[in-house]
Amino acid sequence: MLGAGSTSMAVLGLPPTSGQGWVAPQLSSSQPAGALLHLVSGGQVLASYRAPKNFREVVFSSNRIQHGQTYEVYLGGSLTGTTIGGMATTGGSIGGATRLMTVTAGQYRGGLIGWPPGGPGWPPPTTPPPTTPPPTTPPPTTPPPTTPSPSPTTPPPSPPSPPTPPPGVGGCTATYSILGQWQGGFQGDVRVTAGSSPISGWRVTWTFANGQTISQSWNATISASGSAVTATNVSFNGSLGAGASATFGFIGTWNGSNTAPTLTCTAI
Repeated sequence: MLGAGSTSMAVLGLPPTSGQGWVAPQLSSSQPAGALLHLVSGGQVLASYRAPKNFREVVFSSNRIQHGQTYEVYLGGSLTGTTIGGMATTGGSIGGATRLMTVTAGQYRGGLIGWPPGGPGWPPPTTPPPTTPPPTTPPPTTPPPTTPSPSPTTPPPSPPSPPTPPPGVGGCTATYSILGQWQGGFQGDVRVTAGSSPISGWRVTWTFANGQTISQSWNATISASGSAVTATNVSFNGSLGAGASATFGFIGTWNGSNTAPTLTCTAI
């Protein structure tokens, strides 16, 4: 079995380390349609793949692959064997090809592998981000008033009023990212960043424009009313020092289009 696609096409779950062996080389850059890739062991070509369209990641599983063993990946060379879906297990040659990398069977470096969400290892474990304690601001000081010696005709001047400290610039901002998208579903991520003053909590709101819905979330409490969504911090990521950030994520559904919404962040 061979599958090819864009970066981190295999996500959400735990990599299988038993059963039939597999490798999942992730290339450093996207390769064009027509590129020829070979998987090699001890100088022998185990499989060749001529891509029908652009790709950057390949997953190959075979009874010829053993977990824990290393395999070499080459780009270029030639292929004379019969292909099925672009793959051939005979006729591949690495003469003139470029060695790209070595991969270990049963290991995946592009993220977690497997589907669907909700299985073992989902949601991904979360570690409370470190928080910066709020800076200690010394109280404003008022210089003692200079009082001239009173005279019978001149009353002593009134002491000056203490200065008013400038107000702090609080608040927060939020940015929205789509980390992965598949037919009918996607994984969203939101980063909340405090302003130039610490905050003790935050709330992020937005409105989906294309009927998207949220089915799972982590690191925030999310509620929705129609297309309007409200996300508030949980216990460990509400307090943020000046300029510090926290993130939360979710799994959503979409149909037709998946436009990123405009977010509003409020410090609470």
